[in-house]
Amino acid sequence: MDEMKLSEREREKPLAYDPEKDEFLYIEDVKEKEVTPPTKLDNESKRKLVIKRLMIEDDFTIDQLTPMNRSQMVEEIRRGSPRGSDIVQAEIAYLEETIKLIKTGKIR
Repeated sequence: MDEMKLSEREREKPLAYDPEKDEFLYIEDVKEKEVTPPTKLDNESKRKLVIKRLMIEDDFTIDQLTPMNRSQMVEEIRRGSPRGSDIVQAEIAYLEETIKLIKTGKIR
């Protein structure tokens, strides 16, 4: 696999969260130190991380069976609804893989 580079927008988003310090961690943090894998975070920390990432995005709409925009997604996550949980689960899986690739040097 060739080396990949995160987009500038992705570099603006946190990749991890340190609940003890209430601190979001970005690509340089992930490169330089050990971080708690996103899957190991408690549910509230996962939601906090995903909401922070969503709020950095420009407003958008995802067309599924029922379209949702960014604000609606954030509200679903905050409420802890099944849809919100699915959104968090998908984003956490993406972050877990991204961090793994950064640590192995496949993403810079």
